[in-house]
Amino acid sequence: MYPDVEDITEAVRQAFINQFPDYLAKVDARKATPLSPLVPEEYRFGETDNEPNMPALLFLSDDASEQQDEYEWRREAYHLAIEAYYTDQDITNLQRIMRRYAAAIDDTLRANQRLDGLSQTITKLEPHFTGTGTSKKTGGLLQGVRVDFDVILITD
Repeated sequence: MYPDVEDITEAVRQAFINQFPDYLAKVDARKATPLSPLVPEEYRFGETDNEPNMPALLFLSDDASEQQDEYEWRREAYHLAIEAYYTDQDITNLQRIMRRYAAAIDDTLRANQRLDGLSQTITKLEPHFTGTGTSKKTGGLLQGVRVDFDVILITD
């Protein structure tokens, strides 16, 4: 049985639960001004209408496409995204923390070229930063980053 987009998204989420805090700490330690950003309180599968507990990572799945070559190998591309949200009272710190979150997301994805033993490749890492708003829960400044990527799986 082949994995579907939900299986792949959950495998990515589990990798982040286990490894993202370490990569975030490593990214922060490389900087001249360590900020010690908080690790996510929530690693949510899917989108939400409600503001998640901050900081948060949301794991989104778009769709999948499949191709089969002349040797009967199946190539599946899963189009996923991770959205990170963070609040802080200082706009400069918030912007720096969001860049560190984006770098830690990138590092975590690159370190996981095998998810649950599946041979796959993560490609097209593209971060997009959101504008700054106000958190309804904390009243602090709120900013996000979305990293779109593809997971390519080749099976027989």
